Amino acid sequence: MAIEQGSRLAFPGGPTALVLLSTGAGAMDALVFTALGKVFASVLTGNLVLLGVAVALPSTDVAGPLTVLGGYVVGIVVAARWCRAERDRRARRVLECLAVEAVLASVLAGLAVAFGDGLGRTPLLVLAALAMGMQSATVLAADPNSPTTYLTSTFTRFCSDLATTGKVDPWSLTRIAGLVLGAGGAVALGNATGWWAFTAPAALIVAASGLVWRGIRAAPAT
Repeated sequence: MAIEQGSRLAFPGGPTALVLLSTGAGAMDALVFTALGKVFASVLTGNLVLLGVAVALPSTDVAGPLTVLGGYVVGIVVAARWCRAERDRRARRVLECLAVEAVLASVLAGLAVAFGDGLGRTPLLVLAALAMGMQSATVLAADPNSPTTYLTSTFTRFCSDLATTGKVDPWSLTRIAGLVLGAGGAVALGNATGWWAFTAPAALIVAASGLVWRGIRAAPAT
């Protein structure tokens, strides 16, 4: 019997892998926003708002938000379906999805370095959205309480816990900080190195995948 997607499963790479993924998502979002047309790779709320603005203001570009939304949805569907598995197989499938995401981010970085915007922004936007969609669905399948791309609920829970109990999850704060530092660091790197900055989110995602792989190998067989 398949386990429901929302059921709890400790993330196989541990909290450090989640922080790396959050940092990578912040870096990817910041670079996409600054270099590829003022859209987000993973912040769907922002893209939906931009889509609404584009509908109301015909002079506003609608292609960017639609491209990202389409790519993100495809990434979600692929990862969600693949990670919907029995508990003893799901950790391995989480790793497989993260490995695919790492490949997508690495290809994006390679194309950005080799061609810049010479290919047009659409291929780069599609790769970024696919990668972030896969990351969102993969983390959701393994640990629904620790998102790495959409941290509004995490920030709200952190502030609520602080206000009501005075106790907070330090890893939640670390993921929030990672997102912010990833975004700022990526933009600073972009200012210094141009398109090479896209190697930063790729490296972070690869590193997180490595921790997941190590965590799976270290887990006792069941």
